[in-house]
Amino acid sequence: MTFSNSHRRNLRDTEYSLCDEKEKLRANDISKLTAGVAVFGAAVLCFVNSYDGDFVFDDSEAIVNNNDLLPSTPLLSIFQHDFWGKKLGNHSHKSYRPLTVLTFR
Repeated sequence: MTFSNSHRRNLRDTEYSLCDEKEKLRANDISKLTAGVAVFGAAVLCFVNSYDGDFVFDDSEAIVNNNDLLPSTPLLSIFQHDFWGKKLGNHSHKSYRPLTVLTFR
């Protein structure tokens, strides 16, 4: 079985195009990684000076005095209390943010 020159040329072109596609994919992965590192770095730079800051406004009530944030408190209590650690009810603040409270824990 023999192949014509045009058939061989088509095979070579296909091989080259596959190699080109692999190189494009690698370049795309590298550019995504570079973009991710750049975004992470920018986020860290924006907030790096706040790590040693004090609590302000209502932070002490929401974080320091919130019993839901103590390791000894069951995790389920976060979903039964409001943002301030008080039982949900008619008298509560009605500020239900369990995922936010979970990030403080």
